Order: sequence, then structure tokens, then C-alpha cells
Amino acid sequence: GLRIPGAVEIEGNIEGEGWGNVVAERHAGIELSGQAAASFRDGGKARVRVPAELRGPARLRLRVHPRRPFEAIEEHRAGGDQLATLSYRAGTVVYDVAEVELGDEPLVLEVTTRGAPMLDCWIIEPRN
Repeated sequence: GLRIPGAVEIEGNIEGEGWGNVVAERHAGIELSGQAAASFRDGGKARVRVPAELRGPARLRLRVHPRRPFEAIEEHRAGGDQLATLSYRAGTVVYDVAEVELGDEPLVLEVTTRGAPMLDCWIIEPRN
């Protein structure tokens, strides 16, 4: 299967109802990290935990299905500030979200979608 350094699967870390469904790799038409992805519906909203082994400053990125257009993917810290609003760019697979500080507790994000993107995984990279 696809191995991406620093990948954190989205489909196993979603909290909430009505956001969409999990899609197996065989139905996605592309290779996916963890062999599955979270297919959000238009107007989908969920809390997503981002557990990470890394501590300290890091760059948070998001891998999506490149052929599933969307209007926007908004990420906020749970109950807090907005980290990013991503807009679809044809052929783009990985989007930069934000610089974050990781600690002992998982980062929890509120994700809201306009359009119907398929979210594969978060990618966490140490910030130098």
C-alpha cells in the first residue's frame, strides 16, 4: 500500500454524524494512504483528531483525491481560530494547511466542506 511519511489517517479519527462516508481504495480510483479515505458531502462538518508522535513545531498538510473538485475545505482549531480555507486546484493532491505546535494531546480540528472532497490523510512534517 501507499506509505506517506508523517501520514495520519483521517477516516479513523472522525467524530460526528452526517459528514459523509468512508470509501475503500478499490472504489476511489487512486491509491490511498491506509487504503481508505473520508468522502465528505457538500456542507459536511466533522471534528477530526490529528494524533501525532511528533512534538513541537510542525507543518500540517492535507492529502485529497485530486479528481474530486470542491469549493472549499475550512479547518479551525476545535472551538478556536481558523487555520486555513483551501480552494480546489486541478491536479493538486497535497495542500498546505498551517504551521502548528504539537503537544501531548492530539490536535482537534473542525472541518467544514463546500463541495464534496475526498480527504485521504493529514501529513505532519517537522518544521525546521
